[in-house]
Amino acid sequence: MKKVLVLFIAVLFLGMACGYSAELYPKIVKVMPQDFPNITTYVTFYDSTGNPVSEIEPIDFEIYEKVRIKPDRIYKLPVNLSVALLIDKSGSMRSQMKRVKIAANNFIDMLTETDRVMVMAFDRTYKFLRGFSSNKWRAKEEINKLRGKGPTALYDTIVRAIVETDREANVQKAIVLITDGRDESRAGSRRLSKHSLRDVISLSRKAEIPVYTIGLGSTCDKEALRKIAYYSGGEFFHAPDEGGIMTLYTEIARKIKYQYKVVYTSPIPNPDINIREISIKPIFGQKLYKVVEDHVPVKRTEYMIVK
Repeated sequence: MKKVLVLFIAVLFLGMACGYSAELYPKIVKVMPQDFPNITTYVTFYDSTGNPVSEIEPIDFEIYEKVRIKPDRIYKLPVNLSVALLIDKSGSMRSQMKRVKIAANNFIDMLTETDRVMVMAFDRTYKFLRGFSSNKWRAKEEINKLRGKGPTALYDTIVRAIVETDREANVQKAIVLITDGRDESRAGSRRLSKHSLRDVISLSRKAEIPVYTIGLGSTCDKEALRKIAYYSGGEFFHAPDEGGIMTLYTEIARKIKYQYKVVYTSPIPNPDINIREISIKPIFGQKLYKVVEDHVPVKRTEYMIVK
């Protein structure tokens, strides 16, 4: 099996138009080259205060990768969201549980009235604290009852969460997971879950549900969490300690709302080209906007294409 490392730089553009009514800051949230040369990108627009904008309606997009390309497909993802929160409550999480609860509750507060949330906690097995519901108060009440104990059945929990989330209809779907460990019955032992990492990746890709993973501390299984996030279309975040958890939950909440999914075919099908610059330009028809360069520093992101 050949592995080719492809680096993408998400370079955003400066588009000028006269008579504009507002400033927009487009940001390529993520690029998914797993099915190369078919590329899937997710784009969110922000206003000058950094808040996501939902009411814009581009009639088309232009993509630039060396040359201008017309996208194959464009989707505006549903505004309403169904999100599953998975919280590790194994014994090693005991000292960090207070901050995790606060951050998870803050994430729920960022959801709208029509968004639905499910909360699962896991140690030796998973437990449904609250099924999918728009009743945020009940979900937060259950989170506040959590206590840390036991080992970590990570993969079984994610698989069950994917199954439950996939049943939600006509909404944007996502899973947000936090853990400080790895799937094992005790430190250094064999896998605890019946399901494997391969099962998690396969099911998440089939269901097309992104899994955002937060690895806490130095003992988390970074490699597994990165793979789960990458192949599902989510993103992996590492928090060296519990002090950064709140910021990460906030960042994830902003990423999964108000997105456009743009699919195109790369005009440079040679996978051995390591650096590619991508920019996306929205076309607005009659309602004009001033589209300005992304005010967030551009980051180089590594992607792995497996052939």
